[in-house]
Amino acid sequence: MVDSYDGTLYQSNTVTIYFVLTLVVAGIFGYYLFVITTPLSPGLYSPLTAEAAEVDDCIRVTYLGGIDEDRVEVIMWTFRNTKDERLDGREEHPKPGFTYTSPSGATEGPDSVVVTAVFADGRREVILDTAV
Repeated sequence: MVDSYDGTLYQSNTVTIYFVLTLVVAGIFGYYLFVITTPLSPGLYSPLTAEAAEVDDCIRVTYLGGIDEDRVEVIMWTFRNTKDERLDGREEHPKPGFTYTSPSGATEGPDSVVVTAVFADGRREVILDTAV
């Protein structure tokens, strides 16, 4: 059977090899097509934003919202300076555009500003971590 004079044995082996290779390539292509077209889970992707600025010796934090803004229960903020003095605050059910302004001179020197969103399911996400 190894020596086939008409070549049918060799052709059937070649066809089998090409068939298997085609299945492998189709499987790899299908996997990448599935990965590329599958949307991210809403719990994994929630670009919320906030901004902070120093205005007249006060720190102003503005919550800008984002894709998952309807799931946000609370936003919390912490201002901390180089002397480790801190000022914490929170807002329940914030609407985009909400702005908090600290008292004048609440913390001296450059401040670290961290704003965290807390979602209805208890998940927390830092949406701003900057210095002003």
